[in-house]
Amino acid sequence: AVVSTQSGHYGRGIQILFEETMIRVSIFASCLVVLALAHVYKYDPDVSVVMKYDMQGVQVEVLKRGECDKKCDPGDMLTAEFHGFLAETKERFESSEDHQKPSSFKLGHGYMIKGLEIGLQNMCVGEIRRLHIPAPLAYGKIGDGKNVHPGADLIYDVEIINIQKRKKYRLRLCVDTTA
Repeated sequence: AVVSTQSGHYGRGIQILFEETMIRVSIFASCLVVLALAHVYKYDPDVSVVMKYDMQGVQVEVLKRGECDKKCDPGDMLTAEFHGFLAETKERFESSEDHQKPSSFKLGHGYMIKGLEIGLQNMCVGEIRRLHIPAPLAYGKIGDGKNVHPGADLIYDVEIINIQKRKKYRLRLCVDTTA
């Protein structure tokens, strides 16, 4: 757009220039969003494992140790990035990326499948675990009704972003000694 120096057209010319610039910025921003969404977390079988152990039937592989000034306990509010895969095909069936933000939930309150409740215990901020969850500790013989078929074993890659410790209450016993 050309800006005219005539008094009546000067303001309109700037407005057109501004609108064209905003359209270009909008197109650029849309391209960035598409590029960001194009990165999809995929299962990597060759990732290095720091430690491996069993927790009540859940096979735990620690992929990265975290900052362990506090570990999560049942009742804590956790914020985590997670990616769930079908163990048989390694096909991703759910992820926090699908929601475009980390997921928050209370540990130990039944908001997740039993295998996740077990496998997330004692994690630290920044720690990454791969949890191999057998079907009985996942969706069992029923499946989830959408992407997980009945009897499917699952694999979750989970990173703890934040731990908000549960509030601990002290119980005071008051005894009436005047009676």
